[in-house]
Amino acid sequence: MIRFVDGRMYRSGDRGRLGIDGRLEHLGRLDNQVKIRGFRIELDEIRAVLLEYPYVSAAAVVVNRASVDDAASARLDAYVVTDQDRIADVRCHAMRLLPEHMVPSTFTALESLPLTANGKLDVSKLPAPKLSSSTDKATRQPALEVSQDPASDTLLEKLRCIWGDAFGVEVGHDDNFFELGGNSLFAVRIARVMREQGLPPLPPRELYLRQTLRSVVDYLNDVHEPA
Repeated sequence: MIRFVDGRMYRSGDRGRLGIDGRLEHLGRLDNQVKIRGFRIELDEIRAVLLEYPYVSAAAVVVNRASVDDAASARLDAYVVTDQDRIADVRCHAMRLLPEHMVPSTFTALESLPLTANGKLDVSKLPAPKLSSSTDKATRQPALEVSQDPASDTLLEKLRCIWGDAFGVEVGHDDNFFELGGNSLFAVRIARVMREQGLPPLPPRELYLRQTLRSVVDYLNDVHEPA
């Protein structure tokens, strides 16, 4: 609660009401603007970009946190009405048109968006994004096959450990960076640890493009292959 005073006021986009004691009560945002990792993000702007993709008929973007008080775990989850096999193309579309901090960490294909009786998005009915976790280790394949290039295998193993430490799960060679819960913050963190360990440099943007551990290693081997 703050006291209402005379003078110029700023239209902040927040909802409030004036009490009989002359104080303003803050009731939350009027729009869909959120703040994640220091960036102010307009969810409707992301949604508009997703709807520009010709095979997306409806879209929603929500903020997901491990807990209400854990701001560091916040990520953006996108839900789009499209075919499952077009999800990768939708992600690439978003990456081309949005800055990295606005690209959702997960993309989920739906047949339709769940709506309330009033026609509003029913966030509580949205399915949880499919993320890799330590609970399904038994059905995954964290072990890496041995290639004919020991140096490549060493790089692969080191990166697997770095990704595992970052996400807190056991990582397999075909695990997807985004499905593990990756975002721009994780990309920067992984690139920093690689640099600290003397590994070949990996621009965060390339991590977004390559997505899987195997593809990242292939990229690094191609770019830094000795002449």
